[in-house]
Amino acid sequence: MKALSTINLMPSTNNEVDKMFTLIKQEILSGNENPLKLEVQLKAMEILIKKLRSDNEIKEQMIDEGMKYPEKSFELFGAKFSKTTVGVKYDFDVCQDSEWQDIKEHVENYKAKLKEREDFLKTLKQPVVNPDTGEMIYPANKTGKESISVKLL
Repeated sequence: MKALSTINLMPSTNNEVDKMFTLIKQEILSGNENPLKLEVQLKAMEILIKKLRSDNEIKEQMIDEGMKYPEKSFELFGAKFSKTTVGVKYDFDVCQDSEWQDIKEHVENYKAKLKEREDFLKTLKQPVVNPDTGEMIYPANKTGKESISVKLL
C-alpha cells in the first residue's frame, strides 16, 4: 500500500467535502462513533497536513509542477490553481524617511502604553475611581467557552 493511497480516498471537491462532512456528522451525532476518537484523528491529520504543507522540498516540487503550465491559472483534478506571489514584504527602515520613522516611533510608544493599560484593566475585580479624572473605571468583560484540547502522544 502506498502512503498516498489513504489521502487519495479523501474528498477532492467541495461537493465531496460536503458529503463526507454530513456522513461523519451523522455518525457522531447518532452515537455510533466516539467524538474523542474523531478529535484525535483530526488532530493527527492537522499535524500531517501542516508538515506536508510546510516541507520546502514538497513546496518546490509543487511549484515546479505548476510552472509547467503556461497559464497564470489552470484547472486540474477538479481544482483551480493560480500562480501568485506570496509573502511580499517591504522594509521601510531603509527608506530614510524621517516622517515615517517618527510615526512608527509614536505608534510603538502608544502600543506599549495601550498594552500596559490593558494589563492593568485585566487585574480589576471591581470598579475603581481614576484619581486623575474622577471617572469610574470598570473591570473588563472576560468571555470564553469550554473546550477540550488534544495532544498526540
